[in-house]
Amino acid sequence: MSIFFSNNSRHTALERTFLGYLRTSLLLVMTGIIIAQLFYINHSVEPDPEFGFYKIGRPLSATFIAMAIVVLVVGALRFWRLQHGLVRGKGHAGGWEVVLVMGLSAALLVGTFVLVLVVDVETTYFGSG
Repeated sequence: MSIFFSNNSRHTALERTFLGYLRTSLLLVMTGIIIAQLFYINHSVEPDPEFGFYKIGRPLSATFIAMAIVVLVVGALRFWRLQHGLVRGKGHAGGWEVVLVMGLSAALLVGTFVLVLVVDVETTYFGSG
């Protein structure tokens, strides 16, 4: 594919957008690893086998890493779609990709907050923590 000089700024903007998706996915992977490490460290001598930070650490971490994979795939699909649009001389703004990443990120944030809150209340008031 050859890029004309007049389309050069659009192409670099497209690359910056893909790098933004890549940066977001890397942040989600790092958050997943940090959650796994902190929740593994934060356990009592005899952790609750049913429900607790120690028990939910790995599944929550895997959820963050899966979300990172989804964000990276969505970013690659968006890059591919917009690149083909630029070749045809068309540009796309917005789209379902932005809404999908925003919605999944918000759901992940709220879900993590609720889960940590429930585990904290459970261990503080009802468990041996």
